[in-house]
Amino acid sequence: MEQLKGQIVRGPFWTEPVRVIEFEEILDGWFRLKAEGISSRTVFWRHLKKEDLEQLEKFAFPSWSGKGDGEKAFLALEAQRIRLAYLFDPNSCCDSLTN
Repeated sequence: MEQLKGQIVRGPFWTEPVRVIEFEEILDGWFRLKAEGISSRTVFWRHLKKEDLEQLEKFAFPSWSGKGDGEKAFLALEAQRIRLAYLFDPNSCCDSLTN
């Protein structure tokens, strides 16, 4: 069971995938798990039974090949740029679009 330490897992106990920081058996059939949320960076402490460990599944991030549609990526970045420009200067962010 020590192989869980350092792994990224997900299960019904958390709302996001977590990285296991500490994992140890505290009693016969009971384990203490300390994990950190991947997105929120929140630290979770959890006591799990041996049966609960079967509900955990290892999580792997999808690989990125970079072979997507370049035009869609550009439009998404441009939309984000305009959104941020409007956030900081609502009066002049879109002047370049009207000229």
